[in-house]
Amino acid sequence: MASWKKSGISGKSTVGVPAHIDASSTYFSPAIPQEVRAAIPLLHELPAADVAALVTLALDAATVGVAPERAYHSFVASRTTEGPDLGVAFTGLHVILSTAIRTRTKASIMQRDLTEMNVPANTVGTLVECLKRDRLALESSSLTNRPRFPKLESLQWRVDVAISSSALLRVCVLSIHILCTCLSLKLRSSINMH
Repeated sequence: MASWKKSGISGKSTVGVPAHIDASSTYFSPAIPQEVRAAIPLLHELPAADVAALVTLALDAATVGVAPERAYHSFVASRTTEGPDLGVAFTGLHVILSTAIRTRTKASIMQRDLTEMNVPANTVGTLVECLKRDRLALESSSLTNRPRFPKLESLQWRVDVAISSSALLRVCVLSIHILCTCLSLKLRSSINMH
């Protein structure tokens, strides 16, 4: 039998990621995520309409930066038939899209890699079409929602030196005052040096 059929010569299922595919040959480098590996067999079992709905939900999650829980739960509740775990399929599709956006992968490379990884052709077509159509919004959202370190917005400092005082106990006492502003957090600190 040909290798593109669902069962190979040895009878093993080939609906998962083929053994000869490694992460260095895909845009998932350094490793193909387990979420993607687990989702690929499930995508073969799902009807095209369900896959399209999950891709839309994953696209919404990538655009907003947060998973659309209400929409996902209403979609799961609206299904009348039992089938594969939709959570695993949704997570795999979200990882596929978010990795392509984060690494700025060309649509043609994404299409080639997903086809080699044995993702169903209708799913690949839907993902590539969404990426081409909404790339600008997705990359903009990715930049806005990415994790980053806080930055210092302002720094004010002052050094006071007391040359003399009425008690004359301590002469030439240094006092350092610092005010830092990081985003909406203000930090004040005073240090007295004896």
